[in-house]
Amino acid sequence: MVTTSVCGSCNGVGTIIKDPCPACSGRGFVKSKNKLIIDIPSGINNSDQLRVSRRGNSLGSDSIPGDLIITVYVKKHPSLMREGANVLSTVNISFAQAALGTKLEIETLDGMEELNIKPGTQPGTKMILKSKGIIPLHSTRRGDQIVFINVKIPTDLNAEEIVLLKKYASGREEFTSDGHAGIFSSIKSAFKK
Repeated sequence: MVTTSVCGSCNGVGTIIKDPCPACSGRGFVKSKNKLIIDIPSGINNSDQLRVSRRGNSLGSDSIPGDLIITVYVKKHPSLMREGANVLSTVNISFAQAALGTKLEIETLDGMEELNIKPGTQPGTKMILKSKGIIPLHSTRRGDQIVFINVKIPTDLNAEEIVLLKKYASGREEFTSDGHAGIFSSIKSAFKK
């Protein structure tokens, strides 16, 4: 019976190194950590992977190093959110700003931008800033920034503000929290009888 096995001294290479290097023990390579500068393309998505050729592990001195695979995790922005090529943001404005209109500075990817809030802007209004979003991978068309308007209703009105708002509601024939309609609403209901 004949058996064959790999030589324990040369590991089947066929040569034995008399004076092996102390760093690699004669293997011809050493493990090391290297820092690389990698170009991250604009518009990359969270969890996308990049491949860097021949910067991965090697199986031995005679083998070609493998590729280094990098998984990219995009850090969240505190006030901007990404949806595809578009950037989403929310702007809080007061009731007075919504009713009368205003100009605000808002954050975009390119820095601060002036946003013109028109008089009578409603809660939940979407305003679009064209070409202020992200340029997706393999594209030249930039997305938009979509700004959602959130109207903050005051919860801490003082006595004078309450009187003014009740007067406003009365003139607009709107019901107030005490259940009273404006004077015009009372007159209309009297004529309907």
